[in-house]
Amino acid sequence: MMAEQLRAGRVEAARELFDGMPRRDVVSWNTLMAVHTRSGAHGWAVGVFVEMRRQGFRPDHTSLSTTLSACARLEALETGRCVHGLAIKICSSGNVFVGASLITMYANCGVVSCLEQVLDCVDSPNVALWNALISGLVMNHRVTDARRVFDQMPLCNVVSWTAMIKGYLTVQEVGMAFELFNMMPVKNPVSW
Repeated sequence: MMAEQLRAGRVEAARELFDGMPRRDVVSWNTLMAVHTRSGAHGWAVGVFVEMRRQGFRPDHTSLSTTLSACARLEALETGRCVHGLAIKICSSGNVFVGASLITMYANCGVVSCLEQVLDCVDSPNVALWNALISGLVMNHRVTDARRVFDQMPLCNVVSWTAMIKGYLTVQEVGMAFELFNMMPVKNPVSW
Protein backbone atom coordinates (compact mmCIF):
# COMPACT_ATOMS: atom_id res chain seq x y z
CA MET A 1 0.00 0.00 0.00
CA MET A 2 2.86 2.38 0.72
CA ALA A 3 4.18 1.71 -2.78
CA GLU A 4 0.81 2.77 -4.21
CA GLN A 5 0.97 6.01 -2.24
CA LEU A 6 4.54 6.47 -3.49
CA ARG A 7 3.47 6.10 -7.12
CA ALA A 8 0.62 8.55 -6.54
CA GLY A 9 2.97 11.03 -4.82
CA ARG A 10 0.95 11.12 -1.61
CA VAL A 11 3.60 11.73 1.01
CA GLU A 12 1.25 12.32 3.95
CA ALA A 13 -0.81 9.21 3.17
CA ALA A 14 2.34 7.11 2.92
CA ARG A 15 3.58 8.45 6.26
CA GLU A 16 0.21 7.68 7.88
CA LEU A 17 0.39 4.11 6.62
CA PHE A 18 3.96 3.82 7.85
CA ASP A 19 3.12 5.25 11.28
CA GLY A 20 0.24 2.77 11.59
CA MET A 21 2.35 -0.27 10.78
CA PRO A 22 2.59 -2.65 13.73
CA ARG A 23 5.91 -4.06 12.45
CA ARG A 24 8.40 -2.26 10.30
CA ASP A 25 11.32 -3.61 8.34
CA VAL A 26 14.10 -2.11 6.25
CA VAL A 27 11.94 -2.27 3.12
CA SER A 28 9.21 -0.15 4.73
CA TRP A 29 11.82 2.39 5.90
CA ASN A 30 13.34 2.46 2.40
CA THR A 31 9.91 3.01 0.87
CA LEU A 32 9.27 5.95 3.18
CA MET A 33 12.67 7.44 2.30
CA ALA A 34 11.86 6.99 -1.40
CA VAL A 35 8.50 8.74 -0.95
CA HIS A 36 10.25 11.77 0.52
CA THR A 37 13.05 11.75 -2.05
CA ARG A 38 10.68 11.54 -5.01
CA SER A 39 8.63 14.41 -3.66
CA GLY A 40 11.78 16.54 -3.32
CA ALA A 41 11.75 16.45 0.49
CA HIS A 42 15.38 15.37 0.72
CA GLY A 43 15.82 16.64 4.27
CA TRP A 44 12.90 14.49 5.37
CA ALA A 45 14.43 11.47 3.62
CA VAL A 46 17.65 11.95 5.60
CA GLY A 47 15.55 12.37 8.75
CA VAL A 48 13.83 9.05 8.09
CA PHE A 49 17.25 7.40 7.72
CA VAL A 50 18.38 8.84 11.06
CA GLU A 51 15.11 7.71 12.69
CA MET A 52 15.56 4.21 11.23
CA ARG A 53 19.06 4.00 12.69
CA ARG A 54 17.89 5.26 16.10
CA GLN A 55 15.33 2.47 16.19
CA GLY A 56 18.06 -0.09 15.64
CA PHE A 57 17.53 -1.03 12.00
CA ARG A 58 20.57 -1.90 9.89
CA PRO A 59 20.49 -0.10 6.54
CA ASP A 60 20.88 -2.02 3.31
CA HIS A 61 22.30 -0.85 -0.03
CA THR A 62 19.01 0.82 -0.93
CA SER A 63 18.88 2.74 2.37
CA LEU A 64 22.42 3.99 1.92
CA SER A 65 22.01 4.86 -1.75
CA THR A 66 18.75 6.73 -1.17
CA THR A 67 20.18 8.68 1.75
CA LEU A 68 23.36 9.56 -0.12
CA SER A 69 21.28 10.75 -3.08
CA ALA A 70 19.32 13.00 -0.72
CA CYS A 71 22.59 14.30 0.75
CA ALA A 72 23.80 15.03 -2.78
CA ARG A 73 20.71 17.10 -3.54
CA LEU A 74 21.08 18.95 -0.23
CA GLU A 75 24.87 19.27 -0.67
CA ALA A 76 25.05 17.94 2.88
CA LEU A 77 28.70 16.91 2.89
CA GLU A 78 29.09 16.15 6.60
CA THR A 79 25.99 13.96 6.71
CA GLY A 80 27.11 12.27 3.50
CA ARG A 81 30.52 11.56 5.00
CA CYS A 82 28.87 10.00 8.05
CA VAL A 83 26.75 7.76 5.80
CA HIS A 84 29.90 6.88 3.82
CA GLY A 85 31.61 5.89 7.07
CA LEU A 86 28.66 3.69 7.98
CA ALA A 87 28.74 2.10 4.51
CA ILE A 88 32.40 1.23 5.05
CA LYS A 89 31.68 -0.12 8.54
CA ILE A 90 28.91 -2.45 7.33
CA CYS A 91 30.86 -3.45 4.17
CA SER A 92 28.48 -1.78 1.71
CA SER A 93 30.82 0.77 0.14
CA GLY A 94 31.77 -1.79 -2.52
CA ASN A 95 28.21 -1.95 -3.86
CA VAL A 96 27.88 -0.32 -7.27
CA PHE A 97 24.69 1.60 -6.35
CA VAL A 98 26.17 2.91 -3.12
CA GLY A 99 29.33 3.79 -5.03
CA ALA A 100 27.42 5.75 -7.66
CA SER A 101 25.53 7.62 -4.96
CA LEU A 102 28.79 8.40 -3.16
CA ILE A 103 30.34 9.75 -6.35
CA THR A 104 27.29 11.91 -7.00
CA MET A 105 27.23 13.18 -3.42
CA TYR A 106 30.92 14.09 -3.37
CA ALA A 107 30.70 15.67 -6.84
CA ASN A 108 27.68 17.78 -5.86
CA CYS A 109 29.57 18.92 -2.78
CA GLY A 110 32.66 19.77 -4.85
CA VAL A 111 34.93 17.18 -3.22
CA VAL A 112 36.57 15.78 -6.35
CA SER A 113 39.50 14.26 -4.47
CA CYS A 114 37.26 11.39 -3.31
CA LEU A 115 35.65 10.48 -6.63
CA GLU A 116 38.23 8.09 -8.04
CA GLN A 117 38.87 6.57 -4.61
CA VAL A 118 35.20 5.60 -4.45
CA LEU A 119 35.40 3.92 -7.86
CA ASP A 120 38.50 2.01 -6.77
CA CYS A 121 36.63 0.60 -3.76
CA VAL A 122 33.66 -0.74 -5.72
CA ASP A 123 33.79 -4.50 -6.25
CA SER A 124 32.67 -4.65 -9.90
CA PRO A 125 32.36 -1.16 -11.39
CA ASN A 126 29.90 -1.02 -14.28
CA VAL A 127 29.54 1.54 -17.05
CA ALA A 128 26.97 3.51 -15.01
CA LEU A 129 29.49 3.97 -12.20
CA TRP A 130 32.20 5.07 -14.64
CA ASN A 131 29.68 7.49 -16.18
CA ALA A 132 28.87 8.90 -12.74
CA LEU A 133 32.60 9.51 -12.23
CA ILE A 134 32.97 11.27 -15.60
CA SER A 135 29.86 13.37 -14.94
CA GLY A 136 31.09 14.29 -11.46
CA LEU A 137 34.44 15.41 -12.80
CA VAL A 138 32.80 17.37 -15.63
CA MET A 139 30.39 19.01 -13.17
CA ASN A 140 33.44 20.30 -11.32
CA HIS A 141 35.19 21.48 -14.51
CA ARG A 142 37.85 18.75 -14.28
CA VAL A 143 37.61 17.90 -17.96
CA THR A 144 41.23 16.73 -18.31
CA ASP A 145 40.67 14.25 -15.47
CA ALA A 146 37.34 13.22 -16.98
CA ARG A 147 39.03 12.52 -20.32
CA ARG A 148 41.72 10.43 -18.60
CA VAL A 149 38.97 8.38 -16.94
CA PHE A 150 37.04 8.17 -20.22
CA ASP A 151 40.11 6.80 -21.98
CA GLN A 152 40.58 4.19 -19.20
CA MET A 153 36.98 2.94 -19.31
CA PRO A 154 36.68 -0.72 -20.24
CA LEU A 155 33.44 0.06 -22.10
CA CYS A 156 31.91 3.38 -23.14
CA ASN A 157 28.28 3.92 -24.06
CA VAL A 158 26.40 6.87 -25.50
CA VAL A 159 26.10 8.39 -22.00
CA SER A 160 29.89 8.27 -21.56
CA TRP A 161 30.47 9.99 -24.90
CA THR A 162 27.77 12.59 -24.30
CA ALA A 163 29.08 13.43 -20.80
CA MET A 164 32.58 13.91 -22.20
CA ILE A 165 31.34 16.09 -25.06
CA LYS A 166 29.33 18.16 -22.58
CA GLY A 167 32.49 18.56 -20.52
CA TYR A 168 34.42 20.02 -23.42
CA LEU A 169 31.54 22.36 -24.22
CA THR A 170 31.34 23.43 -20.57
CA VAL A 171 34.94 24.62 -20.64
CA GLN A 172 34.45 26.06 -24.14
CA GLU A 173 36.71 23.60 -25.92
CA VAL A 174 34.38 23.35 -28.91
CA GLY A 175 37.04 21.85 -31.19
CA MET A 176 37.64 18.94 -28.81
CA ALA A 177 33.88 18.46 -28.37
CA PHE A 178 33.40 18.32 -32.14
CA GLU A 179 36.34 15.94 -32.57
CA LEU A 180 34.95 13.59 -29.91
CA PHE A 181 31.46 13.82 -31.42
CA ASN A 182 32.86 12.73 -34.78
CA MET A 183 34.63 9.77 -33.12
CA MET A 184 31.42 8.68 -31.38
CA PRO A 185 30.46 5.23 -32.74
CA VAL A 186 26.71 5.51 -32.06
CA LYS A 187 24.72 8.72 -31.78
CA ASN A 188 21.25 9.22 -30.36
CA PRO A 189 18.86 12.20 -30.39
CA VAL A 190 20.51 13.62 -27.24
CA SER A 191 23.92 13.51 -28.92
CA TRP A 192 22.69 15.49 -31.90
